[in-house]
Amino acid sequence: RAPTPIKASRTVSSFGARRAAALCPVGSGSAAALAKPAIPVVANPTPVAPTALMKSLRSMTLMSVAQPVPYSGFMAQSLDQEFLIKLVVLFGSIALHEFGHAKSADAAGDPTPRLMGRVTLNPVAHFDPLGAMMILISSYAGFGIGWGRPVPINPSKMHNPRWDAFQSVAWGPLTNVIIAVVFAMIFRVITRNGIDLGSIPVIFCLYAVLLNVSLALFNLLPIGPLDGHWLLGLILPQPMGARFMLWSRTTGTVILLGIIVLDGVVFRSQGQPGILGTLVFGPSTYFLNLLLGRNLF
Repeated sequence: RAPTPIKASRTVSSFGARRAAALCPVGSGSAAALAKPAIPVVANPTPVAPTALMKSLRSMTLMSVAQPVPYSGFMAQSLDQEFLIKLVVLFGSIALHEFGHAKSADAAGDPTPRLMGRVTLNPVAHFDPLGAMMILISSYAGFGIGWGRPVPINPSKMHNPRWDAFQSVAWGPLTNVIIAVVFAMIFRVITRNGIDLGSIPVIFCLYAVLLNVSLALFNLLPIGPLDGHWLLGLILPQPMGARFMLWSRTTGTVILLGIIVLDGVVFRSQGQPGILGTLVFGPSTYFLNLLLGRNLF
């Protein structure tokens, strides 16, 4: 049976509940960001179902993956200084990730992100209050999750609904990859005469590369509300793709939360990287060294 639309939530209430509900039946929930993710609306699960698909994109980051132990207190002059650098990079990267989604959908002809005020580089427009609070509070423990405010898009208003929607999803992680490449180039320039691991610009570049590579890889996992499940669901033949996306955003989200808790409670307490640490941190370190042109870690 077709999934039931969710009413527009308070995250878009400032634009008017009626207008938001008309434009985006799938609410971009904030308070229940992970426990109750938005469900895609499929009016008729046929091979062209993406044209009838209304969805929201959620950017998440697993900070336990993005904060490897070797970096803590090793480079910065103080832990507070290093923590501040991480927050600046992380909040900025999540905001640009969401902007990538919004700008791509806008360029494809969908007016929804612009009507919702999301086609902007202003990071405040992309912050989810609960997601930001989770980052601030839980990161002190070295483990936590956070997310950006979902970007509502309507593939049926795009020029090529299925593949334009695919590109809109892909531009989130791709934006993080671009950020990582840019800061890797800056790192190479400022360290051409040697590396000072106590230098603020050097530390900033290192975290900008590491966190953005981690964000890109983590969001590409095809489970839960992550971007990867949308990409896989749009590639799969319909209605299989629509069913997979519904399963992923319900059962898959529970599985992802279970893995996060398992990693934090069991593996990290034993000094082990855990499941997501293995899937994300290992490859992130490889790409970090590749982009920087040095085997630093």
